[in-house]
Amino acid sequence: MAFYCRESDELRRRGRARAAYARFIARYLDRRALLRRAWAVARAAAARFGGGAGSFIAGSMAQAWRERRQHLAALG
Repeated sequence: MAFYCRESDELRRRGRARAAYARFIARYLDRRALLRRAWAVARAAAARFGGGAGSFIAGSMAQAWRERRQHLAALG
């Protein structure tokens, strides 16, 4: 037994699925904003403690992700 559906139905289903996933990704993983925030934190840490911003990027990425998770949790 084979399952068959119209091509238009399948394309419509894929479009809905991809649109929902795209909204999820745009909301949850706004990587550009995340990296901009991380580099801002790294530059601030470099100015405060001395050295280059690159040496602080690992900790600032963790902080940016933590802030993002808290922001999403507050949204509900």
